[in-house]
Amino acid sequence: MEDSTNITGHEIKTCKNCGRIVSSKFCAECGQRTDTERFTARNIVHDFMHGFLHIDHILGRTIKALLTNPGETLRDYLYGKRIRYANPFTMILVFGALTSLLMRKVNMESLIVDLNITAKQFVDAESWNFAVKHFSYRVILGIPVYALVSRIFYFKKPFNYTEHLIVNTFIRAVADVFIVVAALILLLVRQDTAVLVIKFIVVLVILLYYGWSFSGLFDSRITVTGFLKGFACALLSLAIELFLLSLLIMD
Repeated sequence: MEDSTNITGHEIKTCKNCGRIVSSKFCAECGQRTDTERFTARNIVHDFMHGFLHIDHILGRTIKALLTNPGETLRDYLYGKRIRYANPFTMILVFGALTSLLMRKVNMESLIVDLNITAKQFVDAESWNFAVKHFSYRVILGIPVYALVSRIFYFKKPFNYTEHLIVNTFIRAVADVFIVVAALILLLVRQDTAVLVIKFIVVLVILLYYGWSFSGLFDSRITVTGFLKGFACALLSLAIELFLLSLLIMD
């Protein structure tokens, strides 16, 4: 069927994806745009730039929302307001990959060594280098643990384990942003004492962020009790993560 115009003046088109007759920019059946054209050098460059800028824009908007009002942002996403935010799994992959790249440049020591949980000579260098190189995998594998801990801590709240998984994925993505900032600073600072201080500051900031986010999400408002509970939840999750990591990298 050829394109035509109806009595209201709107152009009638046939969706090239599903064949439905439509009179708007998007097909109501499959959601595809109705103004698709043949591929040319011009429109493929346009599509690439549009896709890149769209992803960049939505990631920036989501990070801004999570940094300024994490509790409300997480609650909105869980309750269905999702089109304005980036997918949490996309975020964790993007920022996790960036974190892995920077950590290899910085060449950080393990936090379990910094905390004197174990001596450096007992850490298998090859295993630690593997853990740093594949930091994003470590984060992704750790998220189910964080989700389980928060589900236990907030078992009375009306959120299931999968929703806790979503929440912790978002928060770990923001934690990666903090780590990226710290890694960029560490690229300029080489003194051992300064490096150690910066590492502890970023860990503290992440734990405080967890407390703030959980208090805002689960209590709908920030309270001292809610904040401390969220902080304790994150601290326990981190302790479990470090314990599991120590099992993997011990010589």
